[in-house]
Amino acid sequence: MLKEILKIIYSSGYFSNRDLAKQLNVTEEVIIDGINQLINMGYLKREAKKDMCPTSCTRCPYVQSCNKDIVETYQITEKGMSVI
Repeated sequence: MLKEILKIIYSSGYFSNRDLAKQLNVTEEVIIDGINQLINMGYLKREAKKDMCPTSCTRCPYVQSCNKDIVETYQITEKGMSVI
């Protein structure tokens, strides 16, 4: 499951816990736990929140559902890339 989460994050670039849960047919809680495990294992790292979103709204796939709050962003580490 963790490898699948990494692969989807890598291929999509942007994701929501809800969409990821639907794709993998699990609950959002399972996705959140999986992301936390990937962080603890060093495959994924949480990026520092910035004052602005990392992309412009017009290019963001979540523009229709966004409430303009700053989103959490993650980066796949070199260790994570070796698994993919």
